[in-house]
Amino acid sequence: MGVSERLKAIQETNEQLKVAKLKNPSGPPAPPPAPMDWPHPQGNPRMVRLRKFEPGRVPGTLKKSEMEQVSLAEGSIIRHHSSTADKSTGASILCNSSFTWFITNQHITSYLQGSHQPKCGLAASCMAAEVLKHPNFEEFETDDFFEVALEEGYTKQGEMFWAEDMSNLVEKVLDCESKVIYGNINDNWELIINHLIQGYPWLVPHDADPNHTPTMKNGEKSHWGVVTGFCVGLNQSSNIKGVRRAGSIKVRNLYIVENFKNCTKEFKNKILQIDPRKDPVFLFAKQGRTPGLKIWEWSALADSNEQLNEFDSTKFPGDYNVPDGGPAEGLKLKSVLLKPNLSWY
Repeated sequence: MGVSERLKAIQETNEQLKVAKLKNPSGPPAPPPAPMDWPHPQGNPRMVRLRKFEPGRVPGTLKKSEMEQVSLAEGSIIRHHSSTADKSTGASILCNSSFTWFITNQHITSYLQGSHQPKCGLAASCMAAEVLKHPNFEEFETDDFFEVALEEGYTKQGEMFWAEDMSNLVEKVLDCESKVIYGNINDNWELIINHLIQGYPWLVPHDADPNHTPTMKNGEKSHWGVVTGFCVGLNQSSNIKGVRRAGSIKVRNLYIVENFKNCTKEFKNKILQIDPRKDPVFLFAKQGRTPGLKIWEWSALADSNEQLNEFDSTKFPGDYNVPDGGPAEGLKLKSVLLKPNLSWY
């Protein structure tokens, strides 16, 4: 099968960015190429959509993400403490000076997939482009991914039921590195958390409940999200290089890691040694149904990803490109790690 016109245009744009970088390696960045002039498909006139549910980026959500991370972490930490603290002794990890919480996140603009459009994986890919700091990330739309996925036979309406297809699609469109990881995400803890420490995105299929957090629906609510950061607790003094106080009133031992490059190797190794089956770990994420930063329990995401078995029986399978084995074959116990192309820099 030949290369689609859309993919050719994207590849030419990526090549232009590389050439511009080679010509100007140390000076100010060259202006991005003009947006590709591709018409957007006409909306269904029978559908009345509120503006916030229309496909595309949501202005203001980048700054909002920076404000939300502390409050979301506070809430999750307090709920975790309330469910595990020994009330009889009054022991509290919230006030224990030897126990410190650390949060880190790559803040991005929300991108919505649109009402009733099965393009959650494509919306997550648009947001992943911003996490990767792709030089042209602001110009990418779900249509860029959709046209290529349609041409390659990955999809019919925008749905992505194969993790391998998702990996190949993002690699083709974004000209980045991509890797599918297999097995329970608990067993891939060091690989995944080291990836997030480097500031790279992680695309994860899971069942989504009505408030868009991972749940257990046997795969009938399969949905893609992009993980952008994490929150962990350690028996660790806060007197370490590369962190700053989060300014939390409710959780005084809460610190922000802006860039792990400024932290010691010992600190990073201590995080890698966490056991996510026993220790509290929370993940910052975004997905394409609603704007705003989300925070998910690692264990909930692991459990949800492990039980993606059945296709939603309320939808006619002929309308979608679904593996013969359903989500159990294409999504279960799979997720995708993305890294930038070094030639961008």
